[in-house]
Amino acid sequence: MSSRVDLPLRPSLPVGAIAGLPWLALTVFVLVAALTDKTILLLALPVLIAAGLRTARRHGALAGDDAIVGLRMENNHLSAQFRHRPSVPVLAARSSLLGPTLTVLKLHSLDTRYKSSHIVLLAPTPWFDGNTDADAFRRLRQWLRLGQHRQDPVT
Repeated sequence: MSSRVDLPLRPSLPVGAIAGLPWLALTVFVLVAALTDKTILLLALPVLIAAGLRTARRHGALAGDDAIVGLRMENNHLSAQFRHRPSVPVLAARSSLLGPTLTVLKLHSLDTRYKSSHIVLLAPTPWFDGNTDADAFRRLRQWLRLGQHRQDPVT
């Protein structure tokens, strides 16, 4: 029996904010360090801000060529769907974070040995709308926890 999960993603401001949090934390750290006598660190601020905005835009607005706009699981194989590229078979790394409403997946492409990408999945909650369908999100999480057969150990 073939189980199939289609998980299309939609733009979401909270997802963009969550994806940009690491860059915001690094920017705050650089600002605090610059105030303590390391003013040369201020040169890194434009790069950090640009990287944070690019990350938030890619995950929140699903903009850019490398933005993942959907996941599909069919016959125990997961594939990532991109906006302007064909689907790519991927494996979810063991270092992925799986939660009841928030999931951060590190996806390793099976086409290449070194390419990996991250995706933030947020289920709808009473406070804000997420970027996924709640039922498909739940089925994908179940498959990732219980039914995923790994071909190679991926960290």
